[in-house]
Amino acid sequence: DAFTLYVPKPIAGTNTTITRANSAYFEGNVGIGTTGPGYKLHVYETAANYAATVQHNANDGSIPLLAQKTGYTGTSATFAALGLRRDNNTVNYGTGISFQYGDSVSATAGQEYAYLGILATDVTNGSEDGAIIFSPTYNGSTRQERVRIQSDGKVGIGTTSPINILDVIG
Repeated sequence: DAFTLYVPKPIAGTNTTITRANSAYFEGNVGIGTTGPGYKLHVYETAANYAATVQHNANDGSIPLLAQKTGYTGTSATFAALGLRRDNNTVNYGTGISFQYGDSVSATAGQEYAYLGILATDVTNGSEDGAIIFSPTYNGSTRQERVRIQSDGKVGIGTTSPINILDVIG
């Protein structure tokens, strides 16, 4: 499977087309939608759209996206992480993962069935707190928070403000 990559100026002073089978290597940072990439792969989108999509069509149990950490021997965090970041510092804002699937009309409808996320509950520098929330979709369109784990370890089921170690409402 060959691919063709078109690279506009200023690389080599003229427009460049790179064609190679199965792999490509780039030194430095690569940007899509930005002229100043700050990361190895920097995808930037200003429209109300997905900035990137990973589509995987193999039926072999493999995963379409992998966060892998290798070669680290330090004493701090030794696990791989997929970071989700939202540039904001407002209480009760956050970020998360939307779980989408098809529906009875279309297998590719992208209907949201559940959301797993975090909320910033205190954004004070040096004492930041957050909560993990589980929100399944109800009646086809509305997310409803059903479970919350607060930074103090209190868990709420059916409540967004648990007072005890485990509060169950409903």
